Amino acid sequence: MEFYWIIFIFILGGLTTVVMAAQYSIALKHQFEDDYHPKFVANEGEVYVLGALGGSLGLLIAYLAFPEIRKNDSFNSRRFMWISVAMLVVHALIVWLLYRFGYITF
Repeated sequence: MEFYWIIFIFILGGLTTVVMAAQYSIALKHQFEDDYHPKFVANEGEVYVLGALGGSLGLLIAYLAFPEIRKNDSFNSRRFMWISVAMLVVHALIVWLLYRFGYITF
């Protein structure tokens, strides 16, 4: 497998994670408004699943980009941030192991 496919997977996963995190951020911003009825509402679990499928860098970008996520995360002992960092470490370890055992070539 060429290294370019891994880059493509991480870029595509990161972009979809940022888009889903943006929807989650909007839902957090309007969560106490009675007249807000969106067609699609993202929850925190969906954002984590997309992050686990290759978008761990997108989770960190979303954490830095959206203040609503940071504010909500401060009430949850920084769970979003720690899960994002843990997923990034796991993804880096997977790529290193794939390279180490010869499945990825540069």
